[in-house]
Amino acid sequence: MAEFIFIDTQQKLVEAAEEWQELKEIAVDLECENQLHYYGSFLCLVQLSSRSKNWVIDVLAVPDLG
Repeated sequence: MAEFIFIDTQQKLVEAAEEWQELKEIAVDLECENQLHYYGSFLCLVQLSSRSKNWVIDVLAVPDLG
């Protein structure tokens, strides 16, 4: 079973990005919140996966991503 890593700080994001640079392939899944009361939607969660790990990024908690 693949390991899950939750990213909710800038430091955790930087550490994960260093690891992603070493990967040859990575899958990406984006989750958006659709607001029914106004036009548009916003990104709220990103999941990246390699063959052995999964990273879940809380976009709303990490500065400069929300």
